[in-house]
Amino acid sequence: MVEVPHPGMGPAAVRAGQRRAAAQKPRSADPLVSESPLLEIYQGCPLCGADSRRLGTADCTGHPLWHAPLPGTLEWMECEACGHVHTRGFWTAAGLAEVFRNLNETQVLRASDNIDAIRATWAPVVERVIGLLGGYRQAMAAPEPPAWVDVGCGNGGLLMAAGDFGFSAMGVDARSETAEQLRGLGFNAVSGNFVDVPLAKRFHIDVLSMMDVLEHLPYPKRALEKAARIVRPGGVLVVSLPDLTC
Repeated sequence: MVEVPHPGMGPAAVRAGQRRAAAQKPRSADPLVSESPLLEIYQGCPLCGADSRRLGTADCTGHPLWHAPLPGTLEWMECEACGHVHTRGFWTAAGLAEVFRNLNETQVLRASDNIDAIRATWAPVVERVIGLLGGYRQAMAAPEPPAWVDVGCGNGGLLMAAGDFGFSAMGVDARSETAEQLRGLGFNAVSGNFVDVPLAKRFHIDVLSMMDVLEHLPYPKRALEKAARIVRPGGVLVVSLPDLTC
């Protein structure tokens, strides 16, 4: 369910188009949308398994990150039971490799980046988490520093900021190049699918962050279920998501 926010591509835009074309019955099988070796089609809602209805389609070819052979059309669905909005399919391993071939430069560190500025951007998030943990003194009261795992760590900004505040920080990213780059800078990072990486066996987790991550996972419920298992009682789960109305 890899979705890149872009004007005219989101569910709100699709709904607007759907209203304008309400008299037109959508096709049940669009080869441009539903048939691609890079995509696997959902058999139902990825959250609850119920049937989903088609909201409409959007053209992705105008997006700067689009390139062939990625499908040129994004198809939006809405679960008839729980209301979850999702794409019709999700990337296969080959699809992910193709998506990552043109890696978004804002998600990796570049030589021209101001690392201090990147860290400072995430400082308010860390400060708020510390408040939720009872303040700095209480958060750091244990003999070992509290553990923070950042899923989808990208350029490492939040990972670095958490470390600056005294957390034992670890990053997880689906892209091996990203994790390798961060390790080369001295940070703890691993690559892999969050659901499959055995984090709980590594250390006790006090904070788990998933910033703009859930909407990219084929089955986000599984990620939330894992988060509930591995974050300690009284710990903090930090999640950010795109606005469905955009």
